[in-house]
Amino acid sequence: MICYPDTSYLCSVYRKQIHTPTALAYRNKMAESLPFTRLLEFEFLQSIELQVWLHTHDRSKGSDILTSGESG
Repeated sequence: MICYPDTSYLCSVYRKQIHTPTALAYRNKMAESLPFTRLLEFEFLQSIELQVWLHTHDRSKGSDILTSGESG
């Protein structure tokens, strides 16, 4: 079966969120890479841009981006 990630999963992998440990554990068990569609790319980039905009206007909003070492 082909599993397609959604934006919330990717955000949990690449940003510090409540579900980050679960998302990273799932990713570390995967044998193959996830398919990444153009629509998912667009949604993910929009989500990151929104989080950056929120964080620049109010430091209590938005989430920190994980570094490559933290994201596994």
